[in-house]
Amino acid sequence: MSAVVVALEAAAQTANTFAAECEKVLKRHEVLQIEVARDITLDIVRELDAITERGREDAIPPELLAEGARGCADLANLAACALPELPSESFPSASAAVHLATGAVQALRIVIENGAGRNSYALRDARSAAWRADIAARQMSSQKPGK
Repeated sequence: MSAVVVALEAAAQTANTFAAECEKVLKRHEVLQIEVARDITLDIVRELDAITERGREDAIPPELLAEGARGCADLANLAACALPELPSESFPSASAAVHLATGAVQALRIVIENGAGRNSYALRDARSAAWRADIAARQMSSQKPGK
């Protein structure tokens, strides 16, 4: 199994855990931001699962890797932005989602840099995703557990 598939699987598993944490919160309190974060996170899981499945069968083209990187960056941002609405016991799940998704973005960026042309759209997309994920990680490290 390739390192790319492992990174995508880890991001998808972390996203599933974060979505489950959001679901637990929603059972106690109806918070629109958490509901939206859960729904978008589940969409990201489906996208990452599809890319991962492709990677098990064949090489993943740089454009699809960039799509995975964008999804991971979205996950990192969702978790970081949802943190103020989450109870303190949800902090570890949100923190893991941010940091593992950021790591997956960085790993995918490196793979794309080594496999795509220097002027490719995939490379620009991957670098943009890495920048967005880094912002989420910095935001997360400056926050304290929520409610």
